[in-house]
Formats: sequence, structure tokens, C-alpha cells
Amino acid sequence: AQTKLPVGILPGEKPYATLAEMRQLKELGVDFMDSFLQVLPEDFKQLEMPKVIAPGHPWTPALIKQIEEWGADAIEATIFPHSLYRTPLVPGDFDLYRSLTRITKLPVADPTQKAIRPEEVAGLKEAGVNGLVIGAVVTGNTADTLRQATAKFRQAIDRLKE
Repeated sequence: AQTKLPVGILPGEKPYATLAEMRQLKELGVDFMDSFLQVLPEDFKQLEMPKVIAPGHPWTPALIKQIEEWGADAIEATIFPHSLYRTPLVPGDFDLYRSLTRITKLPVADPTQKAIRPEEVAGLKEAGVNGLVIGAVVTGNTADTLRQATAKFRQAIDRLKE
């Protein structure tokens, strides 16, 4: 049996999708939306679709509470400055994830801003991260590298269940 994977969308930044456009996308089968809190239109609270909201960098505990109060269903851990994108994880990064996951009851997904390796997935789980959104930083830009990276991350996640 094939598992249905959720499909999400980033509604944009400039210009941002309208509430009506987002409702149309929901009808087409989009399961959730993902956005930075700072650009999220207030009327999106009316959107009957799960919302993954990112604090961006720099983040604070107060910003995480604001995301919760806004009505997020999950938090995207976009917590590193752009200058650290594509760099390897360092031990202190796990502490940073842990500090985020400890102040929220919401699930936290890591968007692989850093060059996370499959063998680091267990450390992310130990830090309280609930999921990964793998992107070009870890998948590369070709169909072949995407396929290979996805398979390696899938295996690493499956090993956590053993």
C-alpha cells in the first residue's frame, strides 16, 4: 500500500497568495501551507488548512509564543542566519534545536538550512525535532542527487523506529 505524503505550499512573499487563492489550492489537494510569521497575512487565520510557521532568524521565545498564539499547527525551525546556510551542523546546533523544542508544544520540523547528514537525524530527534523538510542544501539540484539523498534520509528515519 502506498502512503499518501502531505503536499505543502509556500504562499509567496512578494506578492503573497490571497486567501481565495489558498482556498483554491486546498481544493486542488494542497494539504498545508508554510510561511514566515513576518509576512503571513492576518486573514490567513480563516484558512482551514494546517499552517507551518517559521520564526526566521533571529528568533526568540516570545516569537515562538506568538506563532503558537497565531494558530500554527507546527513550527519550521528556520533558526540560523543566512551566513550559516549549507554549513555542517556543530554540537551547539543541537542545543539550539533543543532550546526551541523545549519552549513549544507544537511539532518542530527542520528545513535543512544546514548541511545535515542522514547520520545526524538521531541527534535531531534527541533534540526534539519531529520532522525534516529536505531541500536543495542536502538534496542537490539534480533528479539523481534528490533520489539518492531522499533514500538515505528515509533509511535514517526508518532506523529510528527500530
